[in-house]
Amino acid sequence: AFVDKSNRPYRNVRIKHAHVLDDPFDELLPDPEPASPPPERDDRPEADDDIVVEDDATIEEAERATHAAQAKSRAVVLEMIGDIPDADMKPPDTALFVCKLNPNTQDEDLEIIFSR
Repeated sequence: AFVDKSNRPYRNVRIKHAHVLDDPFDELLPDPEPASPPPERDDRPEADDDIVVEDDATIEEAERATHAAQAKSRAVVLEMIGDIPDADMKPPDTALFVCKLNPNTQDEDLEIIFSR
């Protein structure tokens, strides 16, 4: 969980239930289980609360931001596995990426296709 400067979590974390798998000291506990005290409420959200960020972004802007974040994360992964030297690098404007080619495609075939 993320914490603030005083090491308190930004979202409250509550243990709602616990299962005792093996208790070697059965005789030390009273027979009825003690009731849990009610949780103290403060201004922090609970762990299972949905946090809704309200903004004026349109659906297209939100999708664009999501796609940009996904592209950035993919670039970082490619950098980590060594496929590209830098995640922020961009291809030259004269480069064309062609994917899903037939394995039998030769350089001459591509030259014929793209010379038209």
